Amino acid sequence: MLGRVLDRLGLAAFLLFCLMAAFGLGYRTADKQTTPYQFIDGVLKSKDVIVDHFKTQSSSDFLTATDIPVAEIARRRITPVAPSGDEALLFTGGPQRYLEFCPGTGCLAVILDRGGKLVHAYPFRPEAFRKGTLVDRPYQQVFVAPELDLNPFGLAQLPGGDLIATFYNDKAFPFGAGVARVAPDGRVIWYRRDYTHHWPTILPTGEIALTSADISTRPIWQALGAGHHFVSGCREGYMRDKIQILDQAGRMTREYPLLDALLTSRFRNLLIPASDPFMKRPGACDPLHTNFVRPVGAEMAARFTDVTADDLLISLRNLSAVGILDRASGQLTHMFRGSFLLQHSAQPIAGGRILLFDDLGASDGGGPSRALIHDPVTGAETTVFPGPATTLGTKIFTTVAGNIDVSAD
Repeated sequence: MLGRVLDRLGLAAFLLFCLMAAFGLGYRTADKQTTPYQFIDGVLKSKDVIVDHFKTQSSSDFLTATDIPVAEIARRRITPVAPSGDEALLFTGGPQRYLEFCPGTGCLAVILDRGGKLVHAYPFRPEAFRKGTLVDRPYQQVFVAPELDLNPFGLAQLPGGDLIATFYNDKAFPFGAGVARVAPDGRVIWYRRDYTHHWPTILPTGEIALTSADISTRPIWQALGAGHHFVSGCREGYMRDKIQILDQAGRMTREYPLLDALLTSRFRNLLIPASDPFMKRPGACDPLHTNFVRPVGAEMAARFTDVTADDLLISLRNLSAVGILDRASGQLTHMFRGSFLLQHSAQPIAGGRILLFDDLGASDGGGPSRALIHDPVTGAETTVFPGPATTLGTKIFTTVAGNIDVSAD
């Protein structure tokens, strides 16, 4: 009897040893992301993408149904509500958009006068993006067709008429689908299929400033005195935001890792509300969601002792904050918050103030979305739209987008 018990204990001990060894190997594989982690992780991600594809009801964030009759679309694109100048307007297009101007695949962008008459159309040529690709980074995606899913997001026009266009793909992770330079006839001069997203900015030097990201699955832990606090880390991957500076040939001349700059700055506390210290799980796989970058300019720089005109003003949507990045050091020197919430399109205006599109901050006079002026020194805020002069019933609301392009008038 005793011999049998000892024999069984030996087997149990062996099995327990094997179980502990398997657990240790699994933990090390996941922690260090060594083989076969990448294969297993890829299988799980593919499963998630396929399930999401068949569960999602809408085909795209960019296409929805409308009850506007086809015959009235052109007339109802622009509705003048007050006298205005004769400056033409640049509109983002995309797959199957503006088919009356670009039959077949649609227009990448169009320029219309303020009466809605066509000035110029940029044809969307999806096949040309494959031929002009400079960079091609890996994506997690399935069932993707460029002629349907490569959606233009932001535009900036170069002297001579070429467009710098950024792209979004809501069928892929990450969602940023790159940046291209496109000629007026739709020819793709170059395309970087990287993780660039949101609006491009042409700097005074002629360079192109862009919001982009690197993708990581390694968790971030931040030392906070008594211990370590979990900041971010998602199995499917999370975005480590950065600013990229390109020349007009599409070559990267410099990049600024924003998430790293925030973690080493005195503003790192802004990341804490986005995490859960008890469950040790990330609050977001997109902790910053940087969506706009512009040069600070001379007027705003003059209001600070440590800011120069070519430093960069950046909008960090998921922190509901706007910051200043020192271009020489790559450090975050200032961070501004107010009553605005999940903002877009933060840019300097006259008087060294900040104009932004406040998605959810709202105000007593209108909203919930609004155009807001924020003073970075005093904190004073002024809602400029909607306002007392706004036509009654004007709808302005979005939870996920918003761009302000200041007109000459």
